[in-house]
Amino acid sequence: LESKGRTKNWQNHAAELNKHLKAFSEDGQQFPFCERGATVSARFGGVLFLKDFNLPNQAVTESLNSLTELDRKYTAQGELIDVHSDLHIVACVHEPHNASPLSP
Repeated sequence: LESKGRTKNWQNHAAELNKHLKAFSEDGQQFPFCERGATVSARFGGVLFLKDFNLPNQAVTESLNSLTELDRKYTAQGELIDVHSDLHIVACVHEPHNASPLSP
């Protein structure tokens, strides 16, 4: 009997949480956007480490170009962000053991 009460309590809690999450979203998505990675680094500064930078689609690389320009801006979720002056970008490439050497 006690476990049924707990289950009902969790169901009520989940329904209430879901209601609040939907309230955050204007387009009916179940979960709101959560800033992380490049967006947080662009906004607050710090080191942005880009692991295996040569592996993603070229469009991903091009979307990060604005972080390296003189007048640094970054767009995330349609919002234009002035890039923090203390942003430092470090990128490494993935070179498989059977690949030919990368040019410098």
